[in-house]
Amino acid sequence: MYDVAKSIPGDIGKAKYLSAGFKTLGLAVAPYVAYTTYQDLKAGKNLLEALETNLIGTNIIGGTKDILAMTPEEKEARAKVKQEQIAELNIDMPTGFGFIEAPPVQTDMALEEAKQKSEAGKQRVIKERAETEAGVAAMRKRAFDNLKDTVTGNRAMA
Repeated sequence: MYDVAKSIPGDIGKAKYLSAGFKTLGLAVAPYVAYTTYQDLKAGKNLLEALETNLIGTNIIGGTKDILAMTPEEKEARAKVKQEQIAELNIDMPTGFGFIEAPPVQTDMALEEAKQKSEAGKQRVIKERAETEAGVAAMRKRAFDNLKDTVTGNRAMA
C-alpha cells in the first residue's frame, strides 16, 4: 500500500489523473472493505459471501443459497410470482426489444396463494439463515477467545 501511495505523485506529474484517482480511491476504500468484511465474518457469514458483498456489492451467493433452501412448493410459488412479474414487465416493453419470455410454470396455484407461500418461504429461509449465522458467529467467537487465551497464557484450569 505504501508503494501505491508513493507512486501517486508520479502519476499526477505524468498527467495520469485517472490512474492517480483510482489509486487514491483504492487506498481510501481498502480499509473500509477490510473492516466490513471482518464485521460480516464476525456476524457468521462465510468468507466468499462476505467478500462478494463488500468487494463487488452483490449477494448472488447468498441469494442462490436462499432459493435452494426453499421447499419444492415454495420454489413453485416463487416461480409463479416471478412469472407474473415478468409478464407485467413485458406489457410496457416493445415487442422484439427487451422482450422476455418466461417458460410457463406448471401449477394450479392461484397468484395470491403463490405470493403468500413465496413470502412465507422467504421469511422462513431468512429466519433459518439468521439462526445458522448466529451459531457460526458464536463458535467463531469461542474459538478466537480460546486461541487468544492460549497465546496469552490465560487458560482456565479445569
